[in-house]
Amino acid sequence: EVPFTTRLIISGILLLAISAVMMMFTCGIILISRQNEQPDVIGQRTAGKWQFRLLGGLLAGLNLILFLRLLVSTNPYTHFPGRDQGVFLYIGEGLLKGQTPYLDTWDHKGPLIYFINALGKLLDPAGEWGVYSLMIVFLATAVAVMYLLLRERAGSIPLLGGLAVFLGLMLKMGAFDNLVELYALPFYALGLLAVINAVEKRNSKYMLLFGAAAALAFSLRPNLVSVFAVGGIYWLVEEIKRKGKIGRGLLLAFAGALLVLLPIVIFFGLRGALPDLFDQMFRFNFLYASVSEKRIWEKL
Repeated sequence: EVPFTTRLIISGILLLAISAVMMMFTCGIILISRQNEQPDVIGQRTAGKWQFRLLGGLLAGLNLILFLRLLVSTNPYTHFPGRDQGVFLYIGEGLLKGQTPYLDTWDHKGPLIYFINALGKLLDPAGEWGVYSLMIVFLATAVAVMYLLLRERAGSIPLLGGLAVFLGLMLKMGAFDNLVELYALPFYALGLLAVINAVEKRNSKYMLLFGAAAALAFSLRPNLVSVFAVGGIYWLVEEIKRKGKIGRGLLLAFAGALLVLLPIVIFFGLRGALPDLFDQMFRFNFLYASVSEKRIWEKL
């Protein structure tokens, strides 16, 4: 018999899906039916008002279909966890039983993925619906932050088109799954939002969020830092050009990273697992990458 908590989680997921469908449907109708508002610059260049509204409605519908297809692709009724996903679930469940990752169980990903899976198993001890609901939350957060990032910097057609490409690529690559790449997406989006606001608004306080987002992505897997490396260089160059407060921004970014990394170090340090964490998360991955026949620029 399906436990009550599992039924409750499934009901919440269905409510979220239905709400998303209704919101996207309503936005599509509003976009198509607008009569008095002027289309954006790209719309004016490429088509008349009705063609622009029709294209926007079609793109909104495409996003809706892709979003629903993603929800269907990995639901626990039809999708069995793969190798990596099963390892994460197993170690997450072990955390709830008092085990310590890297010490009692072996794996070479960052610690955050195990805590996420532990939370999912806490929500639904009898299955994978808890983890599945967290996947939806992470995906929805990433899309929402990307929307905030792009709505004032691009027209509605590029925004809807870009989101469709994003969702389509996730579906094509099977990226909507219990994997570190999915959970890193909202951190990437938050990092971009933070560093662009820091540059555009000339306010280094956003670097605190930038550092925290970078540390969260790093805690999933050490090499998930490309966005933050490029974003950090971009911010640094802009600050040097206008002779801004570089030291304050760097300190805030470092403080944001410490807010995430310090509790992890304390947790594993108190359990005597820091050497095991370093051995599996860093040393093993370095050796794993070094045996590849790829050239150094390909590895980078």
